[in-house]
Amino acid sequence: MNAQDITRAIDGRTAPDYGLWTIGTTGDPNTVKDTHKNEGEDIQDWLQWPADSEDVARAVKNHFLDEGMKGSEAGDKGDPTYVYIF
Repeated sequence: MNAQDITRAIDGRTAPDYGLWTIGTTGDPNTVKDTHKNEGEDIQDWLQWPADSEDVARAVKNHFLDEGMKGSEAGDKGDPTYVYIF
């Protein structure tokens, strides 16, 4: 997906309460989701999107960090071509 489509999807789910959400990028969303769960975080509202590229994923993450979302570095290693929120 392109940045505009992912941004629109996330915005529709989280606005205006950006600060209540965490955003991250990963190449392996299932493993990162398990990591967050094992750390005791509430992942009940987990959503993820495949990005067209790592640059797209990072641009979307940075946009929402600027909007006040909390950031996760759990999945940033490797080829982070998915964007996730919870």
